[in-house]
Amino acid sequence: MKPWFQGKLPFTFNLPDLQTSQFVLVGGRVTYLGQAPGAHLIFHIRKHQISVFIFQDRDLRVGLGSVPGARKRHSFEVDSWSQDGLRYFVIGDASAADIQIWQRA
Repeated sequence: MKPWFQGKLPFTFNLPDLQTSQFVLVGGRVTYLGQAPGAHLIFHIRKHQISVFIFQDRDLRVGLGSVPGARKRHSFEVDSWSQDGLRYFVIGDASAADIQIWQRA
């Protein structure tokens, strides 16, 4: 997936090694939050879907509050954190434990 985003985004990112997990990469695309380009990755785990959004943290600093840790919003688990200059958003109908795997990976 990483080579597909090369040249389409102004940053690079590394995917966690999920080959020994139950996560299956379904696809990805370039997406935007405001005017900031980012990556949208879609994974399945068991019968659930998880969306992982990755943006440059500097592009999102204004107007985004950050409450670390997974939390439930309208039947969906949501998690967000910053790491190495990137902002990650993980949203899905999977369990909080499945969502939090991303931050530990």
